[in-house]
Amino acid sequence: MSISVTLLKLVTFVNKRCLAPAGLAALIMLGVSPVAEAEIAEGTVLSAANLDSLLTDTFEGKPLKDLLTPVQQQLIRDYGITMKLAHAKPIEIDPALKAATEKHSGSVTIDPQTLDVEGFVTGVPFPDIREEDPLAGVKLVYNFMYTPWMGDVGKFDPMVLLSIDAKSGLQKELHATVSKMLLKGRLSEPHELSDDLRQASMMIITYPTDAKGVGILSMMKDDGALPDSYGYIKAVRRVRRLSGGAWKDPLGGTDLLGDEQTGLNADPRWYKDIKVIGKRWILAVAHSTNPGMDESAKDPDKHYGVKLSTAPYWDFDDTYEPRQVWVVEMTMPDDHLASKKTYYFEAENAYMSLPYVFEAYDRRGQLWRTMDQGLYTYRTNTTNRLVYAPSPVRVIDLQRNHATVAPSSRGHYTADYPASPADYTPGALSRLLQ
Repeated sequence: MSISVTLLKLVTFVNKRCLAPAGLAALIMLGVSPVAEAEIAEGTVLSAANLDSLLTDTFEGKPLKDLLTPVQQQLIRDYGITMKLAHAKPIEIDPALKAATEKHSGSVTIDPQTLDVEGFVTGVPFPDIREEDPLAGVKLVYNFMYTPWMGDVGKFDPMVLLSIDAKSGLQKELHATVSKMLLKGRLSEPHELSDDLRQASMMIITYPTDAKGVGILSMMKDDGALPDSYGYIKAVRRVRRLSGGAWKDPLGGTDLLGDEQTGLNADPRWYKDIKVIGKRWILAVAHSTNPGMDESAKDPDKHYGVKLSTAPYWDFDDTYEPRQVWVVEMTMPDDHLASKKTYYFEAENAYMSLPYVFEAYDRRGQLWRTMDQGLYTYRTNTTNRLVYAPSPVRVIDLQRNHATVAPSSRGHYTADYPASPADYTPGALSRLLQ
């Protein structure tokens, strides 16, 4: 290394660490190279402007370069993402969810050949995940899909999806009322409301005008078969059955696919392979501070809680903390638009297997899209349960430099309100939209 480069690095170190000149001289005389490492202050906002200068520093004793995945570094450096650092806090667990898990999880089994689950009643089906277990990845997906972490029934009203181009900004927005009801695995009694269905969900588009009144009903089977899906067609004012393969299609012209709602919305038996490839630490939003949408605000940034006025137009404020995660690789079926996905599931808390991040690869094996989402908690008005809901969800198509952002559901998500399976039928869909 040249003398000039060495001196430049030393001067940078002095400026950054406020090392006294005498101390620097002493280090040079002793032939000791100062190590540019310090603890980053809570509240520091990582951005393209400071990322490289902080990578060798630590946060909560862990090097920043080890807390950020390569894709997260790329998002900050090249795609305008910012991350405000916060110290990690425990994720609070609802006592009823914990009690149900302790009562019922011991009787849950999984067939290693068919991946069928037997003996599940409610709670978390597989709270004890072991890395050496060949079915660990499958169990994590079941934990996320089966646990009633968002309540027995829940509604986003509205759910907003913003379609954003990195150069031109907001292109279009989709508003919908989206609801989901668990039909098996409910925390409240009866725990089971159907013999053959696991859950039902409904999406009714309310904006834009040309799409208003379109509705979709999806009924997920308990045996791993593809879901029954129905759509209300405005032109004929009738409900029509949709292809069972719609679960892997783009969702409403957005960057999301059907199996990516709330990060993951599929049955493990639909994929070719799911395996844990290890544990690591990442920065993730486990206690979201994003205020969510303010529909009374005229400023689009405040209205949606997204920085729509500043390029690349898909950034938002939130707090990221160190979380230990399971790294899970999922191999898609041959007719899926992606070839594989890497998911990062919460690992520190056995009662909340949330996938904070995923990375999707195209059929050529090239990095295609990435998603990040977070978590916040609130207590329901009806049952006083502590439920969990997603903070802003962002999917970025790295190949098109395009994104879809769903603003935080804070203030627009309701759980455990009175509802019936009769509200989730093709007839109910037709009545709602006629």
